[in-house]
Amino acid sequence: MRRQKAKPSEEMHLSAQPRQRRCKEMFAELSNYLDDELDDSLCEELEKHMDGCEPCKAFLSSLEKSIQQCRRATNESPDPRVRRETQTRIDGGVSGINEQDH
Repeated sequence: MRRQKAKPSEEMHLSAQPRQRRCKEMFAELSNYLDDELDDSLCEELEKHMDGCEPCKAFLSSLEKSIQQCRRATNESPDPRVRRETQTRIDGGVSGINEQDH
């Protein structure tokens, strides 16, 4: 993996922090991790943390799956007829709800 050198102010010293706080900081760095934008020492620290943290592993797995789904999704717009029909159904449902309130 190619990693960029982080600025000293961006480096995290996680070993002395409570686990919950470390997890929150890890969550914030996961996108950078997946994009190979962490320096080697932070990447190593993140991987070490994840080795012992099931919630962080699960979050990373979920994030990876979401990214894969986004990449597979087409950029096509829906058929205009289907879009109009769907919008009409939504609008009708909203009108019905509003009428029930009065």
